[in-house]
Amino acid sequence: MRKSGVKQADHGKQKVQVAILVALVTVMMVAVLLSSRGTHRAGGPKRIEADGVTYVACEGALWLSHKSEAPNDNEPESFYVRFRDAQGVDHELKRVRALRVTDLPVDTPECANSR
Repeated sequence: MRKSGVKQADHGKQKVQVAILVALVTVMMVAVLLSSRGTHRAGGPKRIEADGVTYVACEGALWLSHKSEAPNDNEPESFYVRFRDAQGVDHELKRVRALRVTDLPVDTPECANSR
């Protein structure tokens, strides 16, 4: 009886250790994602020109650079862009090749009613 109690205690300790490890790995992954090169998050209205199409982002503008690190990958850098427009519609643009983001004045007319 005593041996099974010890095994259960060890199993419980292993579960706690695994849970802690998973939590640490998750925190590290989030930190790397947020601090990676090409990651931008900015408040205020933005003009987003993505692959020749112009958008006005009134809030929540986020753009992430993606460049594959595979040695034989000839794919050029691309971007993931997420934002909310003046009508409150959320947009997600994936695999954007040409991206230009510029600040707009805080009193941009298109965004006047979005706040």
